This record gives sequence, C-alpha cells and structure tokens, in this order.
Amino acid sequence: RAARGGATSRTTAAARPAGARLVVEGPFARLSKKASGRLEAKTDQNGTYSFKNVGVSPPQGRTLTVSAPGYATQVHANFSLATFGDGPNRFKNMQPGEQLQGQQTDFELEPGLVIAGRVVNPEHRGVAGIEVEALSQSGTISSQGTDKSRANGEFLIEGLAEGIYVVRVT
Repeated sequence: RAARGGATSRTTAAARPAGARLVVEGPFARLSKKASGRLEAKTDQNGTYSFKNVGVSPPQGRTLTVSAPGYATQVHANFSLATFGDGPNRFKNMQPGEQLQGQQTDFELEPGLVIAGRVVNPEHRGVAGIEVEALSQSGTISSQGTDKSRANGEFLIEGLAEGIYVVRVT
C-alpha cells in the first residue's frame, strides 16, 4: 500500500486553494474487502491533499475529478494512484523486488467559467426541471457540469474550463 499526494494551485496567484475536492472513481480504487471503487480527499489550508492506503491496479476506467468553488472542474481519465518501483536491494547478487510507491501530482486550477441559457418549448415558454449537461474534452483533461432548469426555464452551469462544449438536455 502507498500514499498518493500533491497540491492544488491557482493560476492567478501563488496561493493554493484550501477545500478543493478530489474524487477518484473506478475499479480497484483501493485495496480493501469493502472497496467501493471511490476515494475522496480535500485539500488542507496549504492546498495539499493525500490519498492513503492506495493499491496499485491498471488505471483504465478510473477517473479523477478535481473541483473547487470558483474554479474550473477538471476530469482526468485513466488516472493512476500508485506505481511499482525498485525495492531495496537487501541481498548481494539478487535483483531487487518491485515495491509499491506513492506518486505526487500537482494540479493547476483555472478560474471557472459559466454556460447559461433557457430551455423553452415550441411556444417559447420556459420549461422547468430539465437536466442540462455541458461536456468538453480538450486533450487529456476534460471539464463538465450540470444544472436543472428553473421555473422560467433558465439554467446556469458553473465551474467550467475554457473550451468547446456539447450541451445536452434530458
């Protein structure tokens, strides 16, 4: 087992935001009989975080979401929590065994942007209760957000990164 840690930072200032939420979802997120496939961490007052007692597994299908109020939510696909490295060489003339090692990853948070609009029916009247989702995939980091339309049909999706989005209503 190993620990995974790092820090979040703002792009507009040297300070690191406290209270950022990091969520890893997917298969084998931790080694435990009660493994839920989900790990969560929050940054402390220094902007640092740590996932503890993490097992190694293939990163396929596992995502990391980093979010903080006022910043763009980041979604990292195929995220790896730990790796194998060279273990200690205790005996002469023997290859060292592999040892599980934690990794450090820092994230740079961008100021969050918004998509706002209105869901209307054919008579151009607002429709309430419609789920609106914005999805963007720019390189290796994606951004997404959701909202439900209010009584007048208006919606506001916050915390998005700069990019081109597909907006879907359901």
